[in-house]
Amino acid sequence: MDWSRPVARILGNFGITFFSPLASIHIGRAIFEVVGSLDFYQTVIVSLLTAVIATGVSISKEAIEYGNRRK
Repeated sequence: MDWSRPVARILGNFGITFFSPLASIHIGRAIFEVVGSLDFYQTVIVSLLTAVIATGVSISKEAIEYGNRRK
């Protein structure tokens, strides 16, 4: 089995779910001039946790697809 496509999808999913909160929080602060209670370090932690959870879902989805192909 060629693992490059599933790994690329998983890594792409991680990247999207990690960088989306970082960018959106920064843009929201710049546009609305809101002083949030989270500093940058906390924002990175929240983004990392979000990415880990979403990547777990993505890996589970890939496992289901792999199982269905093996039938």
